[in-house]
Amino acid sequence: MQLQYKELLQNISDWSWESDTQGTFTYCSDGIYDFLGYRADEIIGRTFFELLDSADKKKVSKKIDEISLSKKP
Repeated sequence: MQLQYKELLQNISDWSWESDTQGTFTYCSDGIYDFLGYRADEIIGRTFFELLDSADKKKVSKKIDEISLSKKP
C-alpha cells in the first residue's frame, strides 16, 4: 500500500509533502518544482523556513506563535 500511495502522490499535479515534528521535510513530491522552483531532492532535509525570505519568516513565525498560544488546530 505504501508504494501505491507514493506512486499516486508522484503522479498528481499538486505538491504534496510530509514533514517531521521539527518541520523538516521528509518527503516531497515532484510537483514542488511547479510551485517553488525546487526539485524534490533539494527540499528533503530542509525546513519550510529555509525557503522563505526574512520578511516572510517573521510573518509566518508570528502566525505560528499565535496559533500555538491559542491551542487551536
